Amino acid sequence: MRRHFPLAGVLMLAPMPALAPFAVPAAGQEPDADAFVDLQQAIYLYLGGQPDRPEVNRYERAIELLSSVLERDPDNAAALLYRALCYGQLGLALRDQRLGHERVIEENLAVIRSRDDPQVLAEIEARIAEWTARLDDEALPLRERVILEHELGRESDFKDAIADAEGMLLDELKADIDARRTLVRQAESDERARYELMLDSLERLIRALREPDSVLQLLEVIARSKIARLDEDAALRLLADSNVVDGQPPRPTPEVQALRKGAEATLDRAAELLETLLKEDLSAQDRIRAGFFLGVLRYRQAVPRRDPNERVRIDHNHLAAAEALMRALADDPQAPQEWRSYAALYLGLIVPFRAARDAGDARRAAVFDEAVRRLDQAGDLDTRMRGDPPQAESVSRAIPTVIARQRQHIASMREQPPAAPEYRNDVLLSVNLGPSYDTNVVLLGERTDLPRGIRDKDDFGFTLATAIGYTLDLGKLDSSLDRWALGLQGRVSALWHEDIGDFDEQQYGASVALQYEAVPAQEEFGPVYLKLQYDYAYTLLGRDGFVSTNAVRPSVQVHFMNRRSVTDVYFIYELRDYFEPVFDRRFERSGEYPAIGLAQRFRTVDLAPIYEDAGLTVWGHPGDDGLAQEDPDYPARFLELFGAFEYSWDATAGSEFDLKGYTLAGGVAVPLPWGWLLDAGAQFEWEEYQDGSLVDFHRRPRRDFIQQYAVGLSRTYVLRDGVLYNRYAPAIDRVLMTVRAHATWTLDDANVVDRLGQSVFEYDRAFYGISIGFSFN
Repeated sequence: MRRHFPLAGVLMLAPMPALAPFAVPAAGQEPDADAFVDLQQAIYLYLGGQPDRPEVNRYERAIELLSSVLERDPDNAAALLYRALCYGQLGLALRDQRLGHERVIEENLAVIRSRDDPQVLAEIEARIAEWTARLDDEALPLRERVILEHELGRESDFKDAIADAEGMLLDELKADIDARRTLVRQAESDERARYELMLDSLERLIRALREPDSVLQLLEVIARSKIARLDEDAALRLLADSNVVDGQPPRPTPEVQALRKGAEATLDRAAELLETLLKEDLSAQDRIRAGFFLGVLRYRQAVPRRDPNERVRIDHNHLAAAEALMRALADDPQAPQEWRSYAALYLGLIVPFRAARDAGDARRAAVFDEAVRRLDQAGDLDTRMRGDPPQAESVSRAIPTVIARQRQHIASMREQPPAAPEYRNDVLLSVNLGPSYDTNVVLLGERTDLPRGIRDKDDFGFTLATAIGYTLDLGKLDSSLDRWALGLQGRVSALWHEDIGDFDEQQYGASVALQYEAVPAQEEFGPVYLKLQYDYAYTLLGRDGFVSTNAVRPSVQVHFMNRRSVTDVYFIYELRDYFEPVFDRRFERSGEYPAIGLAQRFRTVDLAPIYEDAGLTVWGHPGDDGLAQEDPDYPARFLELFGAFEYSWDATAGSEFDLKGYTLAGGVAVPLPWGWLLDAGAQFEWEEYQDGSLVDFHRRPRRDFIQQYAVGLSRTYVLRDGVLYNRYAPAIDRVLMTVRAHATWTLDDANVVDRLGQSVFEYDRAFYGISIGFSFN
């Protein structure tokens, strides 16, 4: 049996699997005649038997018969298959009912909106006159005459409603709208339930078969995509019914967020099934189907359905994956024409999103031109010649409508200035200040006397730091440099102590960084960045110069798993120049401080749904557009793990401080409700000095094991909310305040003991602080 399956729209089923579980009964088992009759009758109804019977009633009766078969034989594969198909067809019938109610609602709303508009009434009267004249033509085909008479009757009713000067029909229309909205919600709920039952039957069937047919797996994907779309529609309906402040975008309620999360999870699962299916040995036709539907799912994941007044965040990784899949199919000369047409149509929808990210006029125009060419391709592939004499007509009713609408959209986009590009060009000013308490300011060793003039090793302090930075996407200057970015920063910081002024610190620094996007973001891999950074710092201790540093840091940063995993491999070459006087050149610390390292960050679990299910507020500042720009995963809040390893080898002018060092670090950042963030980490460093220590009584090579533990709790408050614009002049769009409490404990276990028995390099230290940071950008 080969037939078209309307549930999929463009999905054409291959021949059904050879199921017939009742054909050969098991030994000693009598065939179930009643089950056989019920199954045959159900299949007859599914295939269109009893056409005078209402469609919904026909499928419901078939489902009753098939369920009766499954009560007696739960693993009857044929019954499971046809029950799934009947549920799908019933869902389509309920969808048609829902769409019919929605069309009437729109018509009624149009009547209400048009009652005071004389131009609308004049247009209706002109259409009525035109159609009446056409009906007088005796040569008009019967089918066209019937359609025209129906439309004329509807238009006349529309005219009567608009011309009702007393508004007698107004209350009736409003009541009808309310009643139909209730019916729409009920039909939507019933439709979703049918697809859930369809999915259940398919899952049972796939589990029962040793080698499930690829068509069954495609049907499972389609059922999941239908459920996701219904959840998205329900979320939009709930959002529209919620209270919306005039002039403000609607804010999703927890119910809306839950529906959207469910839809996202359903689409993710459907895409995962298709990716698994594409790894199997499929026929050419099934591979085309699976690839096309995976492209559709990636497009839906990239461009989520949102209210027109909501800010839509485009997932460019999924969008790139959708474009690649559709481009491969549209340009495949061996693929069937209808599949190439649909793929080209989707490219006409996808490609313009690239123009929104590009400010270059020439490149934007080229992108729009490509989109139009793809729409032309879709129309050409959708056209066939029929009739005598032959005339061109569309195979699909939907494609010409979508093409016309998208052409208008592209034309309007050409006239609009480019949207503000991603947050890549801006000035950022930050200020941090706060008190602290240090239990060992001078890093006093164990059993070691205090330095002369120092009364105690602990002290209170106060920190003030400020930095100004600028990030420039070079592609905004020259489109050929669209993968390059430049960063500049200047900074100054100071730490003052209450009593130990000789250990006050001041630092002045500057940085320049250049970044190149070597590999753009793809579905699960990328982007890959090549970076080069130069840093300069000048540090004072007390009131005197202490050290200046010059460092170069090349690195490679690789993103995996849709940006959830980030790996950095880096090399540091640092030159230090110490200004402190030394009585023995062997204690000179100036020299080279190179290091090579690997750092890894991984976002594991999104805690936002867990907090939402518990009724807790996820973000302390929802709706902050700037935050949505900064965090590509907003509004998700991931528990993040991080780790790093670094190997260093210091080569100084003297011999006392030459060493090889090994550092291992790790930690976790836990998002808490109301926007709080808890972070904790540990670092372990092993230092192996190369020569015998001049300080050690036995001249042993110095060995240090340094442990450091840290914990912090922070929250960011939005003092001024605003979208961050790209520009070349500083202006303040957004002001944030971050409050953070933090503590650090350091233990240095060293083996050096001087002639007085003092462990001068072995110490412990605790540092506690509270900081308040402000950022202006």
